[in-house]
Amino acid sequence: MSASNTTSVGQTGTESAVPARTAPGTSTPAADTSAAWGPRTVDVARVTIELLSPLTIGAGAADDIVDSLFVLDANGLPALPGASLAGVIRERWRATTEGGQVAGQSATDVFGTAMVGRDRDESAGARSGGGDGLESSAAGGADGGSAAASARPRIRSRLVVSWGAIHDAGNRPVTGRVAPGILVDDPVLRHARDPVVRQHVRLDARGAADSTGRGLFDESVVVRGHRFTFEIVAEDLPTEVMDRVLAILADPATRLGGKTRRGMGRFEVVGGTVRRRRFDLMDDEDFAAFAKLPVDLGAAVPDGVLAVVGVDAPTAADVAVARLSVAPRGFWMMGGGSPAPGAAEEGADDGAVDLLPYREAAVRWNGDRGTFDPTDRDVVLPATGIKGALRHRVGFHVRAAMGVFADAPDDAARQGAEERVATLLHDLFGHVDTRSGTAGDARLSAGRVIIDDVVLPAAPPSTVVNHVSLDRFTSGPLDGHLFAETPLWKLAADGGTGDGTAGGQGRVLVRVLVRGAAEVAPEARRALVAALDDLAAGRLQIGAGSGRGHGWFEGRVAWEAEGWQSGDALADAAGAGGAA
Repeated sequence: MSASNTTSVGQTGTESAVPARTAPGTSTPAADTSAAWGPRTVDVARVTIELLSPLTIGAGAADDIVDSLFVLDANGLPALPGASLAGVIRERWRATTEGGQVAGQSATDVFGTAMVGRDRDESAGARSGGGDGLESSAAGGADGGSAAASARPRIRSRLVVSWGAIHDAGNRPVTGRVAPGILVDDPVLRHARDPVVRQHVRLDARGAADSTGRGLFDESVVVRGHRFTFEIVAEDLPTEVMDRVLAILADPATRLGGKTRRGMGRFEVVGGTVRRRRFDLMDDEDFAAFAKLPVDLGAAVPDGVLAVVGVDAPTAADVAVARLSVAPRGFWMMGGGSPAPGAAEEGADDGAVDLLPYREAAVRWNGDRGTFDPTDRDVVLPATGIKGALRHRVGFHVRAAMGVFADAPDDAARQGAEERVATLLHDLFGHVDTRSGTAGDARLSAGRVIIDDVVLPAAPPSTVVNHVSLDRFTSGPLDGHLFAETPLWKLAADGGTGDGTAGGQGRVLVRVLVRGAAEVAPEARRALVAALDDLAAGRLQIGAGSGRGHGWFEGRVAWEAEGWQSGDALADAAGAGGAA
């Protein structure tokens, strides 16, 4: 049986394998695909991915230390829920597939639906009968509702996605219960169970910490470098459907988990290949090969059962990409870090330094051997530090273009303009508003702008800078208010990268993605372009200590989509979509 229906430790689901059947070539009709016989063809793909940025998939819980915990299996190891994987694939299918169909299959045909509404209407034609994936509810409702309404069919998913199993130091997926000794001895698994915490601060409209709305918060993340393996099975679907699903996974704009607009959840298909085969279960040879495919994702697959195939990333027509190549003018820092390995900074070893650059460790692979050293930490420029500054500067440019200034009267025209500004910002950067009611009543919208973390392959030079807080009345030093920081000085020669390529010449490369680019309103486009130009021209500071002269960058910005920036050519088509 296929591992697509595996129920591993920490996973949920049922085992819906192909039932016992008459051997191929006997009296069983070749075209019989009824529910009693299961699918005729199954397209199986086993995919291994590696995280290029931290991952967070919330478990909906918190503890005494961390505000948000990620999903764990029964071993206490991070896991990728199959529902999360399927949801991401479906969302990208809808966003990137022209007409919503591939080989005549709509999203509803592939992923199913539990509703009888607009989702089901997408299907090319209503299917009926027992073998077409329809499930009917009871003929009548207990509450006396319409029997016809309650008997309407639901379309089950014909794309089955397993949970993703994390890899150990030997590059093997971990499934089932694991002995405690193995979890302790394996360097990758041992540290995977310990949460890596990222701290954040929520800003208010004035750019200051929002003390009334839980301004300071943190979350646990799965560090970059971890690998996961999962299986996808397409039942009785054209080959082009699996081709499209794998292309979605190879698309750089596809992200997993939460906080994806802050750089989280970026990944790549390891080696650009997957193990795949399409089985015709009515064929003797294919049926025998399918029976040899182990259910356990961690078990070795016999030779000849699956073939290694390449996966090509599609050209994402719905994404506009900007690449910033900038270098810091002087001191800069993203705070919240810990002392560097060996306490290289003077005074860092005795705890005298209060503010340190943010550093984060990662799983590193050498062939099929993984290592994790918590003291081997890279300097990271988190995407959140860039996104927050850009959001405020975009709002500034939108208000300036509309003539809304600080000294304007607070009248109906001003309020209407601010509503338009908020609409554009929410469309670009997303929005969560729980102030109007409970969490269930929250108004949510995902943003379009995605910014990647920047990882520095070589730590820039740094030094300890001492400060003293002054009394606001006497301008004299306050007793006990001496503090120190270790800002970074410019960059090392090989720079840093946010897109997998070397920065070089003391620069960092930052990639900014805009999903659903054609639907962004023209004024929002121009404001985003102006904000990025400000950053590249040294007019916008990022990071900590901006009031002390830190965080000035300069360089250049290049857009891959010619003409997208102005929005003039698409003003008529995009104006309504961006303002919605």
